[in-house]
Amino acid sequence: MFGHQIILLCDRIIELGLADSREAFSIRYCDRARGYLGDYTRREGATARVSPRTIARIRHRLAEVVAIRQDLAAEIRDLDATIERDIYIATLLGRRSR
Repeated sequence: MFGHQIILLCDRIIELGLADSREAFSIRYCDRARGYLGDYTRREGATARVSPRTIARIRHRLAEVVAIRQDLAAEIRDLDATIERDIYIATLLGRRSR
């Protein structure tokens, strides 16, 4: 997953009402500091890789949300599928750049 993809994911989670802001997403979903996503909005941040630990934390948190908010299960499944796709794309592009 690249920086621009985590920003889009964050914005979708905010749209669903699961986080109030990018700062809240950084803290609750990424287990990072409040300004974490700011690094990805800077010049080279859009193409920076998101760490596997952060991706795992986001997916774990989304799984917890499904347990509480069954009404959002379909949307969260779609988010998880998007994460899978983004990881796959980043992996493919990473292999090609070597």
